[in-house]
Amino acid sequence: MTNCPACNRPLPPKNVGRFAKGKGESLETECCKRFGVWWGRGRFIRTKVMQCTGTSNRMAHGDIACVVGESPIRLDEEFPFSVECKNDEGWRFEHLFDLQKRKNSPIELFWKQCIEDAERWQKIPLLAIKKNFVPIVVVLRFADLEQWNRSIDPLLRPRHGEYLHPLFRCYVPYKGEKQKIVATTLDEFFRYFTPKHRVV
Repeated sequence: MTNCPACNRPLPPKNVGRFAKGKGESLETECCKRFGVWWGRGRFIRTKVMQCTGTSNRMAHGDIACVVGESPIRLDEEFPFSVECKNDEGWRFEHLFDLQKRKNSPIELFWKQCIEDAERWQKIPLLAIKKNFVPIVVVLRFADLEQWNRSIDPLLRPRHGEYLHPLFRCYVPYKGEKQKIVATTLDEFFRYFTPKHRVV
């Protein structure tokens, strides 16, 4: 194994990019299955493979999309999220609480990419991040959670009398302002919120 001439640490193997791509695709596939069960209608596919299904991915947003119909398929416009999936070993939760460490953390970059794509298509940003031995974590805007909790007729119905257990809340800079974000596990998010059309 070749070492870095600057720090003498082992360099990653040449196929690390292919390995990282495979991890990303694995997370996208898992999110498609999990969101499909939770949303309860249509089906979820990776946006990168939409062209293989007889449609264009130009109107798709995020890494996964909810689609309906057959040949050609079309997007389910009622699915509110633009989901960005990142399977990366470089992020740490503590990065969000330490400004010095945050400069080298990919989480802030992931969130910026997620929210910019969501705003382009007028969707709600949802970042799904994962690493080895850690469950899938979702990051959302605190304002969106407040809206669903306070609205009389919310898009996502919170469980009555229960509480969403966040892993952390913090502020991240975006367009010169501080934006409050919340993170929780994907399991907890699905447990607490139910899509409006599935409420009996």
